[in-house]
Amino acid sequence: MRKKNMSKRLLSVFLVLCMLASVLSGMVALAGEPIYTTSSIFFGYVDGDAWTDATALEAGKTLTSKIEVSKTGDAENMIFALVVYESNKLISADSATKAVAEDTVTFETSVKLPNDVKNTHVVAVLWDNVTDMNAIANSSIFPGGSADLEA
Repeated sequence: MRKKNMSKRLLSVFLVLCMLASVLSGMVALAGEPIYTTSSIFFGYVDGDAWTDATALEAGKTLTSKIEVSKTGDAENMIFALVVYESNKLISADSATKAVAEDTVTFETSVKLPNDVKNTHVVAVLWDNVTDMNAIANSSIFPGGSADLEA
């Protein structure tokens, strides 16, 4: 009976050690990966120095978007893009590329909206760098979509 209990204890200890090893190896793998932090994305209209939050697309106006980004690790040239679609056809785009590291960087892009915005929507996306262009956050669709880029 003692041998059975001893075997069970050894097996339990072995299983716990295996679980700890797998968790630790996962943590080590993640340690080298950058961690991105983003603010909400802001859509608005700029008139001189005045910013007005956008609540809808306004025909013929220039829509501006802003986002603040920081990351751990080495600096990367990240891309923030704003794209206008009319009837699911790309009609306008703007992008900003900046080196992002530990300090917070503000991206700003602007696009001219068409004179008829009936079938128009705007998409904002943030990519990790100019080479890989991996989306590091969900796209934000305006109007009617998420106003946040969520990692």
